[in-house]
Formats: sequence, C-alpha cells, structure tokens
Amino acid sequence: MSGLLKRQVQSTEGAGKMELMPVYGPQFKEQIVKKMMQPHNQSIAQISRDTGVAVPTLYSWKNAFATQDVDRFVPRDARACQHCNL
Repeated sequence: MSGLLKRQVQSTEGAGKMELMPVYGPQFKEQIVKKMMQPHNQSIAQISRDTGVAVPTLYSWKNAFATQDVDRFVPRDARACQHCNL
C-alpha cells in the first residue's frame, strides 16, 4: 500500500513489548480523504475495509483536511526533522 511506513510503539499488551504501528504519508492521507468527498462520496466504513485504516483514524484525517490542519497529516518524526538543519 502506497504511503505506508511502520513505527515501533510500546504495546498495551505487556511491559517491554514493542509492536509496529502503521504510519501513513501525507499524500496517501490526502488521496483517501478525497475518496470521501465529491464526486466519489465513498463511505468511511468502505474505505476502512478497503485500506485497513481504522474508522476513527479516517475521521481524524477528514477533520484535519477540512480544517487544513496540515501538521496532523505529517508524521511526528517528520515534523521534528523539518526544523533540523540537515
């Protein structure tokens, strides 16, 4: 799936366990949000089934896109690096 990266996060299943959490790029998120809008009007439930992205995550992306909260589209790690002089 385009735009998918993985990031290690602390598991809720036990101390010391780590699991991989998907991290989606801003272009992927924008593509998905556009499917929710005119002229496509796909349901969030259907998009979730098609992509494997959780419904609450899709609502979050839609709200961020609607309010143009672009920082929510960029992974935290990438936001931090934007301020680096690399």
